[in-house]
Amino acid sequence: MRRLLNYVRRSPRLYPWLMTWVDRWPWLRAQLRDWVENRAAPRPQPAADWPEWHIQFTAAGQLPQHSLQTFWCGGYAALLGQPLAEVIWPRRQLLVDVSDLVRFDLHTGIQRVVRNVLHHWLLDEAAAWQVEPVFEYHGRYYYARRYTCQWLGVECPSELRDHSVSVKSGDVFVGLDWAMPMLERTEPLLQQWRQQGVKLNFVIYDLLPLTLPQYFPAAFASEMQQWLLRVARLGDHLSCISSTVAKEVEATLKAAHVSVPAINHFPLGSDLPAVPQQPPPEITNKLTDQPVLLMVGTIDPRKGYEAVLQSMRQLWRLGVSVQLVIVGRPTSRVESVVAQLQQAHQSPNVPLLWHYDCDDACLEWWYQRAQWLLAASEGEGYGLPLIEAARRGLPVIARDLPVFREVAPPATMFFADNDQLTDVIQTALQQPASDTETLLSMPTWEDSARQLLQQSVGL
Repeated sequence: MRRLLNYVRRSPRLYPWLMTWVDRWPWLRAQLRDWVENRAAPRPQPAADWPEWHIQFTAAGQLPQHSLQTFWCGGYAALLGQPLAEVIWPRRQLLVDVSDLVRFDLHTGIQRVVRNVLHHWLLDEAAAWQVEPVFEYHGRYYYARRYTCQWLGVECPSELRDHSVSVKSGDVFVGLDWAMPMLERTEPLLQQWRQQGVKLNFVIYDLLPLTLPQYFPAAFASEMQQWLLRVARLGDHLSCISSTVAKEVEATLKAAHVSVPAINHFPLGSDLPAVPQQPPPEITNKLTDQPVLLMVGTIDPRKGYEAVLQSMRQLWRLGVSVQLVIVGRPTSRVESVVAQLQQAHQSPNVPLLWHYDCDDACLEWWYQRAQWLLAASEGEGYGLPLIEAARRGLPVIARDLPVFREVAPPATMFFADNDQLTDVIQTALQQPASDTETLLSMPTWEDSARQLLQQSVGL
């Protein structure tokens, strides 16, 4: 079932058509969402079925002698063979919500954040903590041990099970994943955990359904408002991915006349992986010697693709030599853009290439191949592609948004509206590349993981 659902979500025509149709009826969307989430979730152990070894290790006292002692003292890093620097016992749990990731790992922006931050916590950052990815199922949280072992490529000991989470005072829960509907189901449980002394921190990626409601289904704004009020009630701390989002969150909560918890922000990162030596094989027939203008992001109504396509047609008619490469999967209500992209992609005479199923290695190849990154979105919580481009010395053209001003590299060329876009692209293509030495100081994923960990455990 999970494979079928992932196939549907990866389809460039089927998924946007289906979601546009479903979005017309909010009640149907809610029912379909619940059905999909329940079918795609891993099947855990029964709620109260705690193994005897788990009871031994979670009880206070001396460290038990057991075959899982290495895991309980060193976590997943120990399963990968990393030596223990010291035995810290007892260890507090850092419970990391991956409820959406275990159901659908589409390598989109939020999920890339979750995977990168979690990877550092599991292997590097949280040695004094028992880092445990968890997921929601029917209103309870369960350990995501089978998923985590599979993701890390390590054999999962047969005794490690996805059983119900047990907590004690001093544990910390981090709502790292975007799990809005799951949180509604687990609110009573999280309230109980908080009464038991568990600290709760939630990551907020954006408030776009509230700030740009015209680009979302009608019910999204109300759902986002309710979710924000819920995390404000539950959370000891809210960690936003930018100063811009933090200000929006604070203003929205104050306008709702509710108690505002501690709010902070942390940067998203980017690392420099090995560069693939060959282009993705499925696009070799579209490769040209023209300069590449790269766009990275889901095909979404707010991302500005309509305006970019209009500008590119003008430039091509003027004889400007440039190839537009788009890396991103479609969402809903984008049938017109998807049809235009597919037609242009399939035409040998149009220098446009659309990569809707591009993995990390493929994206890295395009970052190294491109001459400019274009960010035309009308709203973002951060702008991760800007950081990834800057980390690689790739110049950036961006819409003049407060969050882009906050995170973009110094040499970024900004445009105020769609009327300026054509001229700005043409001007950019005539300029030399910027100095990469000044751009390598952008935050890494290690920086992101460290700062979020400090905000979470230092509540």
